[in-house]
Amino acid sequence: MHKYIIGAAAAFGLLALPLGAVEANASVKPAATFSCRGDGFCGSQEEVNTHLVWAVAASSPKSNTPVVLQYFSNARSSQDFIATDINGLGDGTKRFQFAPNDDKSGLCISQPKATAYTRLVLRPCNNSVFQQFRAEPSPDWSGYAWVSLQDSSLVIQDGSFRGVGNQLNVGPNTWGDNQLWNDNTSSTP
Repeated sequence: MHKYIIGAAAAFGLLALPLGAVEANASVKPAATFSCRGDGFCGSQEEVNTHLVWAVAASSPKSNTPVVLQYFSNARSSQDFIATDINGLGDGTKRFQFAPNDDKSGLCISQPKATAYTRLVLRPCNNSVFQQFRAEPSPDWSGYAWVSLQDSSLVIQDGSFRGVGNQLNVGPNTWGDNQLWNDNTSSTP
């Protein structure tokens, strides 16, 4: 498990680890469709202890398309997102753009309201605060909570607790398994 967390930190440039903490597998890339692998940050986030990843349910997504959970598959470009460093500070603040087969859609994961249980949707990328999330490692290093920069008490969560096809939302951070994510490392490059 520890190698996946270190791989997540390496892939997303989230934080510096103490000397000696990096294992040989620290260069693990996030799994994605084979077309998405050209970009070092292309892939999806996987809910800890599951094979459920962020995805887009619509075949032709547009503004307000829901962001849902699906079981990971290398063949589903609906699970391809490019994580972009927002401020260049390396503090783990990211924006997630939907990029099927590494083709940037111009649509980003968005939290339309600054209230708990707001469902996440795709909206045109514009770097506004409602599209910004910062990775915070859990106290036991089992995953990352994606903290909303619109309201730092809220994190991206699986409100359905492992419900395939259910829409992601933001909720108060309790460090629950349904709020912890890692880079998807379920497949081989």
